[in-house]
Amino acid sequence: MREDPFAAQLGLSFEEPQSSRRVWPVRELVGQVRELVEQGYGDVWVEGEISNYRPAPSGHVYFTLKDAEAQLPVVLFRRHAMLLRFRPEDGLHVLVRAG
Repeated sequence: MREDPFAAQLGLSFEEPQSSRRVWPVRELVGQVRELVEQGYGDVWVEGEISNYRPAPSGHVYFTLKDAEAQLPVVLFRRHAMLLRFRPEDGLHVLVRAG
């Protein structure tokens, strides 16, 4: 292939760019974030309001825990959802332990 003499003057490069960007597989990124959170926070208590409450046929419960500034998606797995002594619902203010 013949090189274009004007390409260098125009700052054009037809070579594959060398990226310093790291592309993470989902599993690896989630694992790294989980490790950082567990090391930095351990046993966490979070206070907020339940919204978007959605029980699933599997027995898992999905909802968003929010306050005036932010929101956090939550999954309550079946084995823990079965132990609840109350019925979660939108608008309910709760104190949640995540560990």
